This record gives sequence, C-alpha cells and structure tokens, in this order.
Amino acid sequence: MPVTEFDRQHRAFQPPRASLPANAAAHQHPVDALLLAQLEQQQGTPLPQAEPDVLVRHAFLTLTGLTPTFAELTWWQQRIAGTATGTLNEQQFAALLDDLLYRPAYAKHWARHWLDVVRFGQSNGYERDGYKPYSWRYRDYVMESFLQDKIWDRFLLEQLAGD
Repeated sequence: MPVTEFDRQHRAFQPPRASLPANAAAHQHPVDALLLAQLEQQQGTPLPQAEPDVLVRHAFLTLTGLTPTFAELTWWQQRIAGTATGTLNEQQFAALLDDLLYRPAYAKHWARHWLDVVRFGQSNGYERDGYKPYSWRYRDYVMESFLQDKIWDRFLLEQLAGD
C-alpha cells in the first residue's frame, strides 16, 4: 500500500521539532538545556554531579551487566575525576564508555535482549526437550553483530533473510 500525501501529514512522517530554551547556549548539550528548562518550569533543581565511583559502577552495570573489579574501579575513578572537586573529565569518561562498548561482555549483555525478543532457545522446551545442536551459531552471530556495532537496518535485513 503506497504512502499518500495525507499519510505524510501524520506526525510520524514529520521531522522532530523541538525549540531550545533561550539559555541553551550556556549548556554543553541541547538535551541538557531541554531537561533543565523542564525542571525550572516545575520548580525543581537538578541533582549534583555523581561521584566518579558511582559513574564507573553505573556505566559497567548498564553496558556489560557486570560490576567493575576493584582495580578497574580505582583506575577509571582516578581517570574520570576532574581537576576541580566535583567535576568530571568528559574525555576520559567517553574513553571508559568506548572501552566498555568494545568488550565481549557488552555484546553478551545486550544480545540477550534480542535473543529474548526472538524467543531463542537451545532446546524445544520442557515438553519436547529436544536439543537444537546448531543453535549456538545464531546466538554467536547476534553477539558478534552487537560487538561489531552492525548497522541496525543491516541487522534487521539479515534477520528477515535468515527467517
């Protein structure tokens, strides 16, 4: 069914339109400006910057599902702490995130979500518990796709082609 001009008027086909607040230039990122404007409108105040150890733990848990070792926590904590008290070294924090995104633990953690969506299993379930001997290939393909940062469109196309 072709998309008509009437269909194109729907908001799903329109480019996103967000007007930045007047004080947007003072913030590092436009998203920060939008969030702070919303907080001011509701008479709220932003929370203070999290401590480096909290940021490191949160990054590890979010991206890999694992907590950092004590040595990793100490090393990254020292690297991301800014020169002034309560500041953050943005470049080193970006380096931490890059490091975590290149780890196999990241691919394993996030591939699980996709494998849940497609109902991946290495057996037929408890009623007909027949083992599927080559199902590990698909699981490893999904993990490798996440590790290689495969383009989402390409990944979905390959899923449809393999189905």
